[in-house]
Amino acid sequence: MSILARMRGVHLSSSLDDFVASGTPYTFQQDSAPAQKAKLVQSWLKKNVPNFWDFNTWPPNSPDLNPCDYYL
Repeated sequence: MSILARMRGVHLSSSLDDFVASGTPYTFQQDSAPAQKAKLVQSWLKKNVPNFWDFNTWPPNSPDLNPCDYYL
């Protein structure tokens, strides 16, 4: 793993830890991007995100489950 990738991982992990710990309600929607499917990311999400759905559970191309299409 490159130094840049490790630095990004540390920064992102600390940002996500703070956000999840804040108790703010959120929906993390995966779009099967390689970065979201990475084993490290999936493992972190399973441990830290309540009611986590892995990338295999979220149906592809499902507009009724895609809040980003309607609320951004």
